[in-house]
Amino acid sequence: KYFVQMKLSYKGQMFELPNEPLLSLGLTKTIVKTATVGKQRKGTVKEYICTEDYVISIKGVCINVDEPELYPADQVAILNDLVDINDALEVETNAFLELFGIRKLVIEDIKFDEMVGESGLQRYTISAISDQDFYADLNEKDTEKNNLLA
Repeated sequence: KYFVQMKLSYKGQMFELPNEPLLSLGLTKTIVKTATVGKQRKGTVKEYICTEDYVISIKGVCINVDEPELYPADQVAILNDLVDINDALEVETNAFLELFGIRKLVIEDIKFDEMVGESGLQRYTISAISDQDFYADLNEKDTEKNNLLA
């Protein structure tokens, strides 16, 4: 997990996530395993199908730095606005995600955790997945098709 500045955008509107959230990510491959036949054979035959999207977890805390006793309603409202977008968001600033070539992400859900005894804090967790433009896949398909015909 890494503390890093995180800025996202959608159609020119910028969203900066509060207080440098923690990021973690994972990647899964889809592999079909087929059992082998015979007493002397052990294990399975593995067939790679595809690599899934990166799964991204963004954990942070909203706090009103100027008045730490007040609930950070403005920051929570920004997060709500961000989650209301039902489209891919551009990653504007994040060195960690750039290492993995993640330039777009789609938010799947957000959780606001309880903060017992902390009236001026709000913890949140955003679950997202990486995204890429679909036309890139179509271009790859055309290239493969032309290679087969040549």
